[in-house]
Amino acid sequence: MMRATVVLAGLIGLSGCGFDVTQFGGHDYTEHHGVLVVDGTQLPNKRWVAVDVPVGTGSLELSSATADIVLSGSPDGASHLEVQLYTEVEGDGTVKLDGGKLVTSSAANRLVVINGARGTLAKGMHLELASGTGDLRLEGLPELSEVRLENGTGDVRLTQCGTGDVVVVTGTGEIHLDGLKGGKLEVKSGTGEASLASCAVSMMKLETGTGDVTLSECSSSRTDVKSGTGDVTLEGQNVLGTTSYDLGTGKVRNR
Repeated sequence: MMRATVVLAGLIGLSGCGFDVTQFGGHDYTEHHGVLVVDGTQLPNKRWVAVDVPVGTGSLELSSATADIVLSGSPDGASHLEVQLYTEVEGDGTVKLDGGKLVTSSAANRLVVINGARGTLAKGMHLELASGTGDLRLEGLPELSEVRLENGTGDVRLTQCGTGDVVVVTGTGEIHLDGLKGGKLEVKSGTGEASLASCAVSMMKLETGTGDVTLSECSSSRTDVKSGTGDVTLEGQNVLGTTSYDLGTGKVRNR
């Protein structure tokens, strides 16, 4: 029986031979005539599968190479999770949660890959999400414990979420945080822009390579912003506490 644990991983994008290759989690992902190909193996079958999340589950780790991960608050207080399975054999593949991580199995002893997730989550969850080219989107999750989000070229969006400490890391993808309430916030982006609106955190540390930073109606007891060439734009009434700007060629603008 084939078993594969889904873990957080980095992303490298390569081009050549007429198609793009995404290196994610130690594997090569590409698409050929609409079919996902992983390490040279075609996975022509895909379907959404429900994953049982037991009551009291305190942590969840999800990763997806090219598809989105979209999670929101649960209306009934329980967690309901679905993942998208790609398989060699139609109808093959199962998935379960083990220690906060997803584990796949194959009755046919063939390749089974998780690529994409959606669902609603109970309160108090510790989240670690990673994506290569897909988006990471969290909405209406008022009581998360901690959050770590890593993305390559996809965007990261948090809307009306409350949590403890938050870490967001992207390569070229944009970061949009709206209505975030939390503890320490750390944002790091290569070329992607970082936009924060109506966020209230204890401390924030924002760093970009070339991406611009926009703060609108945000509050923090301490704010550190570092950028190579990006500008910092302050909109509306921000209360940023002790503030430090370490900018290369970028400027601080008020509007």
